Amino acid sequence: MPPTKSQPDKALMNFEEYVSIVKDSVCETGYECFLPSLCHSGEAGDKMAVLQTELSEGGEEVLARKWAEEFAGPGESIFMAYRCGQRKVSVIEIFGFNVLRKTTIAVEPYATEND
Repeated sequence: MPPTKSQPDKALMNFEEYVSIVKDSVCETGYECFLPSLCHSGEAGDKMAVLQTELSEGGEEVLARKWAEEFAGPGESIFMAYRCGQRKVSVIEIFGFNVLRKTTIAVEPYATEND
């Protein structure tokens, strides 16, 4: 049965898996280097994209959602992650331009013995 506007398509990746990928990415590249990213799951499989610029401070969610809407249509599911200030990363699931789920990851600075 094909997805309808009220039923998200069968994603190859789930929200928790995407959150895990985002956490790994932030740990690997660091908070300061993390750029907004999204994953779109469709019939052709998962597609990932990274915005190659920062979002303006204070309007991150609005700009992130606008970018997501340009990437996929109203009947498609998208996972998105972006920095949201104060060393936090928001991860959201969007379907039909509505936020279904949202979580925030606090990123604590880590000092090594050499710091």
